[in-house]
Amino acid sequence: MIDLPEKTGAKALIFDLDGTLANTMEVHYEAYKKVTDTYGIDFSRQLFYDWAGTPTITTFERLKEMYQLEDMDPVDCTLRKRENFKKNFHLVNRIEPVFDIVREWHGKLPMSIGTGSSRQMGMKTIETLHMTPYFDHIITVDDVSKGKPDPETFAKCALLMGVETSDCLVFEDGEPGIVAARALDMKIVDVREYLS
Repeated sequence: MIDLPEKTGAKALIFDLDGTLANTMEVHYEAYKKVTDTYGIDFSRQLFYDWAGTPTITTFERLKEMYQLEDMDPVDCTLRKRENFKKNFHLVNRIEPVFDIVREWHGKLPMSIGTGSSRQMGMKTIETLHMTPYFDHIITVDDVSKGKPDPETFAKCALLMGVETSDCLVFEDGEPGIVAARALDMKIVDVREYLS
């Protein structure tokens, strides 16, 4: 059972999207692999999950530097990865144990999504899975100057909800998001402990 807000004294809830509200992670991984394989990169699942929540373009920038690939264009790779993701989007569903909390607290506490996805991809996921009405604000990587692990995404969620960062409870599945939440003294539920 996932810890509920009344146990933490939270005044607002923030949810990561990929891997927390939606089971997109394997679809994203396969979309990355189709691109990285063209460069002969061994992009392991472990590395992918270690970087979970990192903006796509940042992932390709890191890979370019790590493998010293002068001919890799992170912008082009990001676009190709997005197209790959779209082709398999039909495999995506809501993660019900987490979404049960959303349903339970809808209308009782302000709720936001803070995601490392682009606005285009994030909104496609949110709208397709019929999650839009539940959230007061949706902050994507396109709405901030720095993505996770920088805390700007979550700070913006708290500001828009009108609460102190320390009064927010964050639901996350990725280390960059947990680092971001911790930097703002937010309460954290690591959903991996409940979904494994």
